[in-house]
Amino acid sequence: MRGGAFDVEVVAHQVDGKKLDVTYSVEEVAVSGFKSEVSGDAENGFIITNTQIPPVSEVSVEKVWKAADGSELDAEWTVPAKVQLVKTVDGKSTPVGDPVELNADNGWKHTFKGLPKTKTVDGTQIEVQYSVEELSMDGFTSTVSGNAKDGFTITNTQIPPPTPEPTPEPTPEPTPEPTPETTPTPTPPAPEEPQLPLPRTGVEIGAAVALALALIGTGVVLVRRKRRSWSARGLLAVGRTRMACIGLSTLRAMMLPKVRSAK
Repeated sequence: MRGGAFDVEVVAHQVDGKKLDVTYSVEEVAVSGFKSEVSGDAENGFIITNTQIPPVSEVSVEKVWKAADGSELDAEWTVPAKVQLVKTVDGKSTPVGDPVELNADNGWKHTFKGLPKTKTVDGTQIEVQYSVEELSMDGFTSTVSGNAKDGFTITNTQIPPPTPEPTPEPTPEPTPEPTPETTPTPTPPAPEEPQLPLPRTGVEIGAAVALALALIGTGVVLVRRKRRSWSARGLLAVGRTRMACIGLSTLRAMMLPKVRSAK
């Protein structure tokens, strides 16, 4: 082989004196790290192009579940989660393919394969960096540890439920000051109209008359005792007159208030 090219002498084949048409082709034995491509034909020659296959790597990821206290989480609380592979080239990060799901069926593990180790940027081979990200997980925090060479571990830790706010003690209503009872001022009773006494009748009048007559009688007796100094007729007349006046005055004094009351 000269300069990567060589010639092959073609010999005509005959069968029973007749020439046979012979077709020629070439194949290259697989070369590690390269991809082979054959073009051309036997008349004009063949060209085998070897294109280097960029080196590739694998990145594994595993998920671990933790309870809020750091202990292993019960399987009943675990849920399938999706993880995205991300590559970073020359400071720019972009997702690689679609997210993969980690679940109990695959043991919460996955390996990304056939990842190019380098990429040509402006004629320069630049190493590709790989990382993983987990899509949001409600109720859990997500922590990624490890590296692309040794593998990544995503730890999901359960978020403890929020501590309920203490119920505030009800503020007691202020006890109102007792209102002193107001003692009503008694209203003095209206003065009663004086009861006018009924006029005395019958017995009272009779008593007054009897009293007057008694006084008259007494006067008569007194007159009789002094008849020595007075003539009987004169004394009797005087006594009767005086006693009658006294009796009438007394009777009048007793009867006048009764009559006024009756009015």
